[in-house]
Amino acid sequence: MSRNRDRLNGLHTGMAQEEVLQHMGKPWRTDSFLENEQTYLVLYYVTQRIPDGTTTDEEMTPVMIREGILVGWGRQFFSDLRVEVK
Repeated sequence: MSRNRDRLNGLHTGMAQEEVLQHMGKPWRTDSFLENEQTYLVLYYVTQRIPDGTTTDEEMTPVMIREGILVGWGRQFFSDLRVEVK
């Protein structure tokens, strides 16, 4: 968790998807969607834990990849982007 939070600090927009994966490691889960003929990949990394035995979205930070390039990360960025592409 803290390792993932620390690694997020080393990200910068414009990184290639392969660089992000190499830097961050394997995500907890992934999602993808197609919007305006562009493919988005969302990598979810656990960055906090609520001691209830279940890992939920609130415990993860989304990292957004568009067409193979990092465009941003964090819950606010993800929310703003989802509104923009709808």
